[in-house]
Amino acid sequence: MSSEFRKRFCPVIPANAGIQVVRHPLTNQFQPWTPASAGVTINMKANSRRPCLSEKILALLALFFTCHLALGTRNAFSDSGQDAFQFLKLGADARQSAMADSVVAAPEGVASAQTNPAAWGALRGRELSLHYAAPTDGMAFGSLAYGQQTRSAGWGLFVQQLRYSGINGYDESGSATGNVAAGDLLLAAGAGRSWREDWNFGVNVKQARETIAGRSASILLGDAGVLYAPAGSPLSLGAAIRNEGGKTSFLSEKVSAVSTLEAGAALKTWSDALLFTARVGKASDEKTNASAGGELWIQNALAFRAGFQSGNELGTGATFGVGLKIRDMRLDYAFQSNGGDFQPAHRVTLSFRFGVPAEALYQEGIALLQKGRTAEAVLKFKAALDIDPHHYRAEKAFQEAVRKLERERNGK
Repeated sequence: MSSEFRKRFCPVIPANAGIQVVRHPLTNQFQPWTPASAGVTINMKANSRRPCLSEKILALLALFFTCHLALGTRNAFSDSGQDAFQFLKLGADARQSAMADSVVAAPEGVASAQTNPAAWGALRGRELSLHYAAPTDGMAFGSLAYGQQTRSAGWGLFVQQLRYSGINGYDESGSATGNVAAGDLLLAAGAGRSWREDWNFGVNVKQARETIAGRSASILLGDAGVLYAPAGSPLSLGAAIRNEGGKTSFLSEKVSAVSTLEAGAALKTWSDALLFTARVGKASDEKTNASAGGELWIQNALAFRAGFQSGNELGTGATFGVGLKIRDMRLDYAFQSNGGDFQPAHRVTLSFRFGVPAEALYQEGIALLQKGRTAEAVLKFKAALDIDPHHYRAEKAFQEAVRKLERERNGK
């Protein structure tokens, strides 16, 4: 195991706490390494006309590279701080994990607002999501999220917790000192809204806390995201910047959270049953990485997902998953093969939607469209839009269904 990996992912106790070695929670290996300060996973690298689609793509690319430059500038001048709170890199949705975290341009549901806050603006009705993951032996990660729609806006709350178990501590002589308690907690609130039907914007404000051996650090952070999903187009674009904030003190040392910038694209086809996604991202303590994924819905009830990610230090390799939808309930499962020092991970998300008559009509319309009953699907989408004119997915599906119906009639 490299010293660089130890610096990034080994929870340690400082020398002034009387402990120099702990058992690594990811690999169960003992790491005799003494840092300059305490904390889980801290490290720093010093280093009125509607615009056309091409103009909007260029605008999003400009936004991405501007944020990329700002992120690099922050790293170059952050000699007094270290990157910490690595648990913020863990996703909180089995769907996005199964697609290699490539859904920044295709967020779906309240859980995805933690990846791209613009998803708050696309919420319909109310939704509750519960997520559990076992990233590796000795670790347990869970989250709870709730969100609801208010006219053309949406808001929500979410909480995440990561617990380590069986971290053994040792003093300078090598004698065992017993287990060391460690864990991470995140509390957050977010809001977003749609604009001109094609655009969604959102923000999150959150408080992160890391604790190990009775010592802790907290920091206030913010996220921002944008989603462009034009009605009638199968293409959507998205970008998000997460975990931006200042620095906090941890045993007289200055630390900052690992911030992340992502941008991506998504393409829906085959009556919205087939989705392709791709993203490129940059964490403040990593090189640029990329991932891609796909999702196929059968009769709008059973989904198969797959993806691949590269250049990500939290795991590089293939991902797989399935989803099952029963009325307003959806169960998602993801398997991440990972690589290097990481073991395979399993994730499960259970979500419930309620009070969503327009969303229910939209889902019925998608099922009818996939069965070839185009005329009936048009009526379902129209009924959904009558209830909720801002339901951009119903608007896109309605336009596609109308075009398909016209082709069918012309063919006759």
